[in-house]
Amino acid sequence: MIWDLHCHLSGVPGRTPAERMGKLIEIADRVGIERIVLCMGTRFNYYPAPDDFRRQNDEVLEAIACNPQRVLGFVYVNPQYEQESLAEIDRCVQRGPMVGVKLWVAMVCSRPPLDPIAQRAAELGVPLFQHTYYRTGPNLKDESSPADLATLANRHPQASFIAGHSGNDWERGIRAIRAAKNILADVSGCDPCAGMVEMAVRELGAERVVFGSDAAHLGDTGAIYVALDAKAVGRLQGRMAGVHVKNTWADNTGVYAAVLNNTGASGRDPIADAVERGARVLLVGGRPFGETILMWWNFVARTPEEIRAARDDWEARRRFGDVPGYPGARLAAPELAKLARPNPVS
Repeated sequence: MIWDLHCHLSGVPGRTPAERMGKLIEIADRVGIERIVLCMGTRFNYYPAPDDFRRQNDEVLEAIACNPQRVLGFVYVNPQYEQESLAEIDRCVQRGPMVGVKLWVAMVCSRPPLDPIAQRAAELGVPLFQHTYYRTGPNLKDESSPADLATLANRHPQASFIAGHSGNDWERGIRAIRAAKNILADVSGCDPCAGMVEMAVRELGAERVVFGSDAAHLGDTGAIYVALDAKAVGRLQGRMAGVHVKNTWADNTGVYAAVLNNTGASGRDPIADAVERGARVLLVGGRPFGETILMWWNFVARTPEEIRAARDDWEARRRFGDVPGYPGARLAAPELAKLARPNPVS
């Protein structure tokens, strides 16, 4: 059984939360996801006022009501509004069906105003899911890093935290939370992500790694890499051949969070899977490069000049076309401040 701990209504086709939830369930059925955890509504806001985050939580509650056996929710709040946020946590968790707290980018989470929210989550026995990021350029004004979350977690050893995206730059992020034993690593929403699960399990232990897709914001390719990486880790460590989960949180609602559970030996075997009917397979990759490479954003090249040319072509819509049916706006490439030297092939 696989639970997806990180899903959104935003970016999913549909006029209502119920229609969008139906689409998410359709996709989940196709890829074998048993349960979905939702947070935030159909329209995001960096600094939501109380009326806004209550609206977003109402949309999640509407989606949960469509399929309460398969859909769970985290309550979204803004720590700039302490009392309203605590009241909303009580409405949606203590008196409602939600099973965790979600914080995004309204305040850097190492700041003391986060303490009452962390304390309330601990009292209710639910995790606090904090978006964390290390960007290639500067973070957003009030965006949290994994190191910020580690600071908060150290002040609240009785609470449970989840580092959303493992910081995006997951090699830095995983190391930043390694010493904070009450933080789990969410493996969603990173590009590139091949190798992420393997490192997280090695550095943190399988009991601290949770699966998420960031649907519908992370493309299918990224989620496939995470799943394949998790299966490979299962073989690498001599346990179950696929991705499986165990129950880690159980409160009086009997609700659990999903954890990749892999332990054991050595060696990497080919990945095998079974399907009930015909399927198409896309193989991405091949023989290792024979020279050093440079990777930046969505581009892999041999020199900084090739990276700059690829970025210019992307912005000018040369070589790289649009994706038909993509529900959002075309992504803009980040500013190219500087590039490191190419990495040796390993």
